[in-house]
Amino acid sequence: MPTTISLQGTASYGVLILYILFFILISPLILRFIKKRKAKKNKKKEAKVTPQVKKIPPTIKERYEKQLLSIIDDYKSEKIDEREGYQLLSKFLREFFKEYAGVDVTTKTLAQIRGINNSRLEKLIEEFYEYEFSPDSNGDIVGAVKRTIQSVKHW
Repeated sequence: MPTTISLQGTASYGVLILYILFFILISPLILRFIKKRKAKKNKKKEAKVTPQVKKIPPTIKERYEKQLLSIIDDYKSEKIDEREGYQLLSKFLREFFKEYAGVDVTTKTLAQIRGINNSRLEKLIEEFYEYEFSPDSNGDIVGAVKRTIQSVKHW
């Protein structure tokens, strides 16, 4: 009895293996490319923050001014040291800006604050950074508080 079975050659399976290997080798590169594109889009969105300035009632400005002046009083009565004073100063300024512009900068780094497009805030926070994080600060806390009060009044 004659048999009519024909077997396929091994070359027909080789093409399928090549496709699988190509996909395995190329997929990490494609995933990396997609992640980089998403990161670029997120960075661009973060950098284009423009504050929506609100009209702040004078009572709110006075409240922040009193808080800032209390830093000088606490510093002069030696309740806080200069470093703590700069930290409080930065905290109050960030809270005021959040209320003023509607942009939450209380947890943002200096690099993120630079993307907000407010040079006055950027300059003040940059000045505070040196003394906030330095173990031996030799700044002028009284002058810094007065400059911050002037900025709050200007806004």
